[in-house]
Amino acid sequence: MLTFRGGSGAAVARLQATACAALAAALETPFALAQVQAAGGVALLTNTVADYASDSEQDAAVQLCGWRAILGMLEAPNAGSADSADDSQVARASQVLAASTVKGELLPLLWQSFRLHQARPVVQAACCEVLAFLLSEDAKRFHHGRADLLVVSDRAGGQLALQAIRALARHGSHLSVADPMCRAVDALCASDVTNFSLADYSGLEVLLKRTMGEHGANDEELRHVCADALHRCSQIVAYKHAQRR
Repeated sequence: MLTFRGGSGAAVARLQATACAALAAALETPFALAQVQAAGGVALLTNTVADYASDSEQDAAVQLCGWRAILGMLEAPNAGSADSADDSQVARASQVLAASTVKGELLPLLWQSFRLHQARPVVQAACCEVLAFLLSEDAKRFHHGRADLLVVSDRAGGQLALQAIRALARHGSHLSVADPMCRAVDALCASDVTNFSLADYSGLEVLLKRTMGEHGANDEELRHVCADALHRCSQIVAYKHAQRR
């Protein structure tokens, strides 16, 4: 990745996409994350994704493989998790990327990828996997009583997440999109500090019901994920209705 950084053309883009895909696969092995961090691979990977930020087909391949590798880093064994009640753990998006880096660098790239590749379900799915992971980590922080440490689910980030999820609805027929989309909605509802309106939550409820209808009968795992998200969202809708009476 470093050798060909700064190059151009379809051949270089294919090499970078292949390198990102290989890194994603390598991160599934124990201790790989520490080696990647020691070699400066975290910054190199995020910079590579940033370098290929256009809506071209060749850049889409780099973005797809890059986001899969970033998710691999975040989920890697020993990466750390907000499950821990230890403040030093909860204060991080993970031990891979500091919260300030996620907010300042990773999230702008993620929102950009969502916008650039709206017509590509496979890239949207990869982006949504990362979003669902970050939102789920925020939900854990919220339940640890550390709403002050939320990375994505603050008011500004929550609105951007909501916009991304709404845009994903056009690809809801794709199972690879529907699954992380439901997980993202569930996590977003679990850390309800975004001040979404009743109409916002009602829209998410409709989206979840439609997804359940499309995929629930054929995919048991998605049915459970979607049912959990729908239950949480419906509770919030009912509560907000009650507040208006």
